Amino acid sequence: SAEVMGYLCEYCGERRSVVYCRSDMAGLCLSCDSKVHSANALSRRHSRTLICERCASQPAFVRCIDERATLCQSCDWMEHHQGASSSPPHTREAVCWYSSCPSASELSSIWPFL
Repeated sequence: SAEVMGYLCEYCGERRSVVYCRSDMAGLCLSCDSKVHSANALSRRHSRTLICERCASQPAFVRCIDERATLCQSCDWMEHHQGASSSPPHTREAVCWYSSCPSASELSSIWPFL
């Protein structure tokens, strides 16, 4: 199911998509993200971010530190606002977008939780 495995990369169709490209409206594995977005000056400017770990289809919006999960706006709302309990709120931080073709070490500085 999509919740467990996620969706396959929309470029190669072989690996799990990890990155969402806003311009292409596509989920890509890291290898294809690098291949597609190093192709030309225009594609290097595309904004990308992680894919939500819950629904595996939407761009990530926030990182819940307590749950160690990267969530889209809808999943964050369902998880943290809808039917909110009296327990203390979870610590959350915004997930950054990137462009160009960052190296693995640059990606880990953008998303240190990976």
